[in-house]
Order: sequence, then structure tokens, then C-alpha cells
Amino acid sequence: MEADSGEEECRSQPRSISESFLTVKGAALFLPRGNGSSTPRISHRRNKHAGDLQQHLQAMFILLRPEDNIRLAVRLESTYQNRTRYMVVVSTNGRQDTEESIVLGMDFSSNDSSTCTMGL
Repeated sequence: MEADSGEEECRSQPRSISESFLTVKGAALFLPRGNGSSTPRISHRRNKHAGDLQQHLQAMFILLRPEDNIRLAVRLESTYQNRTRYMVVVSTNGRQDTEESIVLGMDFSSNDSSTCTMGL
């Protein structure tokens, strides 16, 4: 019985690693919980897309409402060479404190663009 109570203690303790993160071909970006006032940490492994990644995430957050959270963002292959496209899962707390999610497409007209458009 004591072993069970020890497991419960481990589960109730907060995790030190953020649950929100994004990986793109070897680059990982950890998104902080809360109001977003702290700066995201980028892992030491970088590739040609790592510089775009933080800029693109910031542009995505600007389009969203303050109560929305990005749960997942996946960089997709584009048929156009200079365009960048992401599939993004966005969630928010709805009525009666239920979590609601939607899948959005977010497009950047060029790889170094700081603005994006979004669609369903």
C-alpha cells in the first residue's frame, strides 16, 4: 500500500518540462505555459528552418485571441519553393470550462515573412 501512495505523490508533483513543444527537422522549441510573457527556449540543435521557427510562431500568436493556445504546429511541405505552410491545432476553454480545439492552416508568403494568413 505504501508503494501506491508514493506513486500518487510523484503524479501530483508538477513537471519541470513544459508540455507544449514543437519540433521541426531537429530543432525543438519549448513553449512556456501561462500568459506567454517569458521567452521560448530553443534547443541547441539548429537547422536551416530553426531561425524561421520562432518568428513564425510569434506571427501565429498575433493572429490568435489571447485565450487561445497552440497545442501543436507542424511544418508542412509546400508545392511552392518560397512558401511556408503549417498545420496548427489551437485550443481554448469553451462554455462550462470544456476544452475546444480547431485545426487551422497558417501560410507564410515567404520563408522569412513575419506575417501569415490563416484558414480552416
